[in-house]
Amino acid sequence: MIKIVGFQHKEGNFPDERTNRDIVYNNVVFYYVSDCVRNVVGCSTGEIKVPFDNCKAVTGYDYAELPELINKSVELSYIPVGKYQQLSSIRVLESTPDGKK
Repeated sequence: MIKIVGFQHKEGNFPDERTNRDIVYNNVVFYYVSDCVRNVVGCSTGEIKVPFDNCKAVTGYDYAELPELINKSVELSYIPVGKYQQLSSIRVLESTPDGKK
C-alpha cells in the first residue's frame, strides 16, 4: 500500500557548488506513507518529486485537481531510462464497495 497524504509545489534555485551556476527547480512533491518497505515494521514515509510541467502526464490530474489524490492508495510505475528507473505514472487504485483495496 502506498497512500498519498499530501503534496506541495516547490520552486526556486540554488547554486551548484562545482560550477557556481544556479540550478532552477520547479517540482510538485508528493508525500506518502507505505507499508511496502522491507525491514520496516509498520509504515514508512517518503516523498516523490515530479517536475511541475510533467505533473499531468504522470498523474492524469491538473495541479488544481491534485487534492483528489489525498488519502488515495496509488500504484507507482517506472520505466527504464538508460541505467536508471524513471517514474512514469502515479495511478489511483480503485476501491471495492467495502472500501478495501
